[in-house]
Amino acid sequence: MKKNQSNLAILIAIILTFSTITANDINKNLVSQDELIKLYIATFDRIPDADGLNYWTNDSGLDIENIAKSFFDQYETQSKYPKDLSTFEFINTVYTNLFDRTSDEKGLTYWTKELDNSTISKDTFILAMINGAVGDDAKTLLTKSNFASQFMKDNKNIEKEEYTRKAKVDFEELDKSIASSNYLQDKINGLIDNIKDSIKGLEEKYHEYTSSDNRGERPFTPVFQDDDEKVTFISSKCSSNKTIQYLAYLTPTDAYTEHLSDVQNLISNPKNGNLQPFLDIRYLNPVTKYMNGGSYDFYPNNAEFTGLDVRNGSSNIGIGTTASSGDSSGSIVQSECIDSSLAIGTTINLYDTPEQSITYGGPQTTFTYQLLSSSLTSPWSSDKKGNLALQAYFDNPIYANYSTNTGGSVSYGLFLNNKKTGEKLNFVIAIYLIGDAWIEEKAGIKFDPTTNIAHVATLIDDSSWWSTKSPKSQTAKEITSDISKKTSDDGKWNNLYRVNISYQNLLAVLDELQKNPPEGAENKNFGMSPEDWEVDSVMVQYELEESGGKALLAGSFRGFEVYLTEDSI
Repeated sequence: MKKNQSNLAILIAIILTFSTITANDINKNLVSQDELIKLYIATFDRIPDADGLNYWTNDSGLDIENIAKSFFDQYETQSKYPKDLSTFEFINTVYTNLFDRTSDEKGLTYWTKELDNSTISKDTFILAMINGAVGDDAKTLLTKSNFASQFMKDNKNIEKEEYTRKAKVDFEELDKSIASSNYLQDKINGLIDNIKDSIKGLEEKYHEYTSSDNRGERPFTPVFQDDDEKVTFISSKCSSNKTIQYLAYLTPTDAYTEHLSDVQNLISNPKNGNLQPFLDIRYLNPVTKYMNGGSYDFYPNNAEFTGLDVRNGSSNIGIGTTASSGDSSGSIVQSECIDSSLAIGTTINLYDTPEQSITYGGPQTTFTYQLLSSSLTSPWSSDKKGNLALQAYFDNPIYANYSTNTGGSVSYGLFLNNKKTGEKLNFVIAIYLIGDAWIEEKAGIKFDPTTNIAHVATLIDDSSWWSTKSPKSQTAKEITSDISKKTSDDGKWNNLYRVNISYQNLLAVLDELQKNPPEGAENKNFGMSPEDWEVDSVMVQYELEESGGKALLAGSFRGFEVYLTEDSI
């Protein structure tokens, strides 16, 4: 009977794992039970005892970083990791504790160097492993933490000695089951793929993802108005914009620690016509400004990939890697004023990225307007009207997959803040989709506990609920790999992508958050009033996922505009 109960608990944990996977980022503002359970698993390879968990959660007064550090002062930790334990053995022990596998060669080399050079401490390494779990590793860790949480609930009233014995036996049984469950899940996934293939005509590869496979009919009918009635909120006219600022971050740590201070003065106030765009460039190695007006014919023609040649002219800027000064496929971000309107080009090549483990997102360039808090109350009103429309003209991006890269995307971004509750939403609106990156990394509504932001992934498509495609817009397009594709600086951006976030779109998002909150957001109050939400920033982003091997993503856009209207346009 006890063995059946144990197997049932394992099955529940596995089902929970494969039904919902969310980011494992560390919440620096709150020590949650889930964080501590994962820390216990990583450090001690066991289910926490109730007294210990309660102390660290409620009585220690420490955040997760200091708790992890304090764990290494414990006798249990010193016994498990003696001073004569090699770095190799330590790393593989933690990998096994968390993921039931040893480290891959690349990871072992990287972490050994970091630990041996004292670049990071052992407790920081453990937190990085928890925070960085993706794919099958994330599933395994979530299975273990779900199982531990359920075990603690089911056995909270038994004697301490029996609890310790039973926890050890059941957790070992779980480890044995994970291998077979992963194999079973692979079989299930294969079956699901076959079913999807058989009904391919019923559903596109890319769409909005919810917790329910059967959403039913869209709960509203989009209403459109005349283009003539739109009000320009943000304009890409060169005369309306200050010089574009460039911010470059080599590592995720750099971005986390420096970005907030870097952007505090880069504020746009559309009401006063004061627009200060900036380009956020992440994980290109290294980034330097080597073109800035004038003539630079001796540099390669990067327009072969971006479609934008800034080697000549007084109103252009190019910033990129050392490689881009000698190779047209080197990573570069470019801006130029063409026919009185801003144009932005980018090439992201993974051979220009540092060797590191990126746990959230990947190499990216993001063109951003960060808005003054008083510049906009809300596009949406209590009479159920109001709409925010974003548009730009794009050339067809180039994607070159040199091995088995996961893919990437080109998307609009929209950050919203609830002026009453302080909750935050981030719309990621796909324009171009590449490979499985959208499905694996962005699809659906997810909650990031590090930033306390709910991420809403939608795409420019007639079937979307959380955004409304303009009748004048093209539909979001899948880009496939072509390593031989080149382009030129022809001064044309033929693909118009316009998307609306209407009152009804935002209401549909809030309804989904209320009925099916993502993990971590169960107690968040997003409300049901679109009129309570203000716009913090708007952006266009090119992003290439790091996982799966080397690849290149390039392209450009022109005329990024944001409009205010009553209804969709």
